[in-house]
Amino acid sequence: QKAHEAMDRRTDLAPLTLFEKLSKEGSAPGVGVDQTRFGKLLRYFRDDLQDGHLQHLWLMVDKDQNGYLTFHEFADVFGCTDRFMASAGAGGELTQEYFSIVAGRLLRMLRSRGLQTIEDVILRYDADKDGCISRSELEAALVHDAPNLSKFERIQFARRVDADGDGVITTAELQTTFLAAERDHGNFQQQATSLFERIRNAISNRGQPVEQVFAVLCKGLSCMTRPMFGELVTSFSPELQSHEVQLLWQLVDKNGDGGLSLQEFCSHFGVGSAPPAPPPPLSARPAPLAPAGLRPPPPAVPHGGPAPPPLAPTAPMPPGVGPPPPTMPPGAGPRPPAQPLPAEARGLISRLKDLICRQADSLPAATRLYQQSCIGRPMLSRGDFDRLCRGVQATANPELLRGVWSYVAENVEAPNLTLNNFCLHFCPAVLQSAPVLLGDRHITAYSHRFSRYLRIRGMTVHKALGAYDSTGASASLNLEQLLQACNAVGGLGLSQLELERIFWKHVQTPQATPPRLSLKEFEAALQAIPELLPEATWTKNLIVQIAGHAQKSGSILEASFARLGKEAVDPDEIRKEFAKHVQMDPEQWGNVYSFVDKQSDGSALWRDFLRWSGVVKG
Repeated sequence: QKAHEAMDRRTDLAPLTLFEKLSKEGSAPGVGVDQTRFGKLLRYFRDDLQDGHLQHLWLMVDKDQNGYLTFHEFADVFGCTDRFMASAGAGGELTQEYFSIVAGRLLRMLRSRGLQTIEDVILRYDADKDGCISRSELEAALVHDAPNLSKFERIQFARRVDADGDGVITTAELQTTFLAAERDHGNFQQQATSLFERIRNAISNRGQPVEQVFAVLCKGLSCMTRPMFGELVTSFSPELQSHEVQLLWQLVDKNGDGGLSLQEFCSHFGVGSAPPAPPPPLSARPAPLAPAGLRPPPPAVPHGGPAPPPLAPTAPMPPGVGPPPPTMPPGAGPRPPAQPLPAEARGLISRLKDLICRQADSLPAATRLYQQSCIGRPMLSRGDFDRLCRGVQATANPELLRGVWSYVAENVEAPNLTLNNFCLHFCPAVLQSAPVLLGDRHITAYSHRFSRYLRIRGMTVHKALGAYDSTGASASLNLEQLLQACNAVGGLGLSQLELERIFWKHVQTPQATPPRLSLKEFEAALQAIPELLPEATWTKNLIVQIAGHAQKSGSILEASFARLGKEAVDPDEIRKEFAKHVQMDPEQWGNVYSFVDKQSDGSALWRDFLRWSGVVKG
């Protein structure tokens, strides 16, 4: 608040001026304000702030967790600092109003995705398929379904939903949350309607086009920032408190990008506009769903412009993200155990899950942890797993370990635990970053990449992998042998999880112990995939389109990734960079993700990917 008041008193120190000054001095010149400069600014006004307070505040304001504040994030902070600064010492609990607005937005998003019941929501968020949603699963889901929330706010929101604090989000708690969101959102919407109507009438009475009024209010910027919006609404209602202005901002900034576009402004303050009605609550009882139909989603839309023309009539966007087929081979997903697990086994799994979740906050991190736990092999053996269990419960007896292994590996005689099952049972949220597409189109994309790398090297499947058939026949491989062969060949651009998914898709004898992949049939399957796969062409064209938009905005896509300082990055970094230039729904991102070249741990090889798309030459 002190910083904000100081800028109000100094007309020569507008937020944009201060932002540019701090940005030039920091580690991201011209891009944003880094954490060090942000901390120095706050300590100039509050020298009693401890490092812990500053870290807490940084987690709240760095919404996309990219290590710096954009101007929109910076302006949003210094337009509403009293609630923000007070939360540093008070623990930063979400207010009821803000909680309700977040829940209301989440409800509208879920309805827009076709979810009709609370059971639908549980199926969407229940990553480990145990029939309920844990608090950590909800927090992880909010990364994608409420991307404008900071990590701290996601934690606080999930805590508020879990009313009894037992770590499990029940059907009743979800229903209570959404009903309260509808009620509170409606009450606040009524208050906002009256104020917005006064503003609309004032704009209409000026006799000027709303576009002209918007341009004057934005002071030459292409969008209205949070402080500008605050000036507008408080000029009509001076008694508004800062937190109330923030709630109004949450109502109008629908996409949570920190700026109000002309279109968003007109939807609220243009002639004939009116606030949208709150969505109906999700039913607690299952409702019949419409017949499933495959529909290509609209093409990605560039920010600030109309939708582009279709990329190619022969390259429709692949069908959307969805659950895998109901019949899944061993190792491709968890099945309910034949009998309920004893309490001791459930407790051991829970403690191991807590330990792994703290260390694995992303799929690459989870994969590295899995690989580090494998002693001299590409897969986690029974002995490796027993050592992990005894690390959290030294007194675990052989019978307990046998029962836990039977549950997570799905077969007490299984020689290994797959990476897929490791993640499903112990860090399920990370698997949401590796989308599964309807019709196994993600696996088709993986196989297309596998085939491309073999063609580049002039190799066949038998030549690349046959030597690893322990029977000497060069005819088939089990999963561990496939992973060993691919690691030896190197540079295939596929992650371990992707190779596992390829294996289970093409294995001919899933019930064998262990199942084996026929190299002859795998070769035939790869040869059947066209080199000019429509989904691949669509992805290439999209990347070229993104690079063009980046260039028009004064940046180069390759340089943007190079600033990250490493060749392999979390795939989410690619999604964030692309999101600066186009809007992609989860289905479209799922298709793009499937064609991204990766290291064994799932980290994205961004330069190889851009080279494949034609954006980077050589």
